[in-house]
Amino acid sequence: MNQQEIVQLIGERESESIEWKEGFGDRVIETAGAFANTKGGNIFIGVTNEGKIRGITLGKETLQQWANQIAQKAKPHIVLDIDKYEISEKVGKAVAVIKIQESLQKPISVGDKYYKRVDNSNRPMTQQEIAQMWHSTPWDVLPINGDISLKGLDAITVERFTRRAVKKGRLPHEYIDDEMQTVLERLHLIADGRMLNGALLLFGKNPNQYFPNFITRIQRLKTEDEIIDDKWIAGNLFEQCEGSVAVLKQNIRVGAKIEGMEREDIYEYPIPAIREALLNALAHRDYFKEAEFIHIKVYDDRIRIYSPGGLPSGITIEDLKKEHGPHPRNPRIAKIFYLAGYVEESGTGTIRMINRMQEAGLPEPKFEEREGGFSVYFYKDIYNIESLQRMGLTERQIKAVLHAKEKGSIANKEYRELTGLSDEGALRDLRDLLKRNILESQGRGRTVRYVLVHR
Repeated sequence: MNQQEIVQLIGERESESIEWKEGFGDRVIETAGAFANTKGGNIFIGVTNEGKIRGITLGKETLQQWANQIAQKAKPHIVLDIDKYEISEKVGKAVAVIKIQESLQKPISVGDKYYKRVDNSNRPMTQQEIAQMWHSTPWDVLPINGDISLKGLDAITVERFTRRAVKKGRLPHEYIDDEMQTVLERLHLIADGRMLNGALLLFGKNPNQYFPNFITRIQRLKTEDEIIDDKWIAGNLFEQCEGSVAVLKQNIRVGAKIEGMEREDIYEYPIPAIREALLNALAHRDYFKEAEFIHIKVYDDRIRIYSPGGLPSGITIEDLKKEHGPHPRNPRIAKIFYLAGYVEESGTGTIRMINRMQEAGLPEPKFEEREGGFSVYFYKDIYNIESLQRMGLTERQIKAVLHAKEKGSIANKEYRELTGLSDEGALRDLRDLLKRNILESQGRGRTVRYVLVHR
């Protein structure tokens, strides 16, 4: 702001975001806490209650001393800037402006009290408002409940992340030479000298020691009662991501394409789509639900990736299928994944999943919000119940398709036995499936059988 803008703002009345004070004191710190708990604002020091510029004398260290006093009394850390502006008609005098940002780590306490800004005054918050604000604060920006030092973090993981982010061009090169604590402070994963939840989950040596259920479970199932494989992937989020992808690759089929001297593995599901869904689950799960975990189930015909926590308010399933803005539940975790090049910030992750599946000639993923959680389903082919229902097939015809899928083919007689139809009715249904290019016939007369059209 320049002098003209300062004078213009002071000329307005005190409001939800403007406060005048003749000098610095406890009421200024109280207002700083109220602004941080609301929408942020500017505190003008050297202005009377009537909005007249009186000016204030500032020593060399005055502004830093004020910042220190606010940091000592307001917890957690408030993000602020303090600047002085010379007022020409007041020789040797100045107006100081303390600019307060709305805090991500609400609620901010001042001493043992909590304030919010209402119109032009600071109001004490009720216990209910405090509790609601605690829950509205992202989990990953809350300070860790316990005394955990930097020794609890894996320096190698931090270094790998930093080098990757610099190589991607998303962090400046000087980050590589910074100490680990400096890196975390610059990434806002340490605030007010305290480590935040997101730091431990992203870079911890053993975060499951403190958060036992913040893990990923991967099961390979024949049926819900027949479990072929069951793995629990622990560790920090980078370890869970890489470990989960490795286990998933072991539980899905892989073919190969040879071009020249190069071999390319072709998985039955596109790994980039699976990886995107997994990263979304890790970044956007509701970590306040400490009793739950990310659960991945691999069946013969589909994969389901479940994450605790529903969609953000205002976002629908249909919104996920088109361009939409980012709504990160855990902004620090999402930011680190972005800097590392794992995800993008633009809210297009679900669109990329859809595109990857379509490029592989597979059905688009199904998104489902139910019972306080969010699931993504990937299907191996279009011959699954949901896709067949969307095609408008009858229940009888769906039975025919699933039978042909399981057994390799179906005959008119088998279809009649499945459905109880007459020969004429069965023939009518099967001919409809031929017209839809879902089945094709092989053989003639009594030996004709119907097989699925390869897609």
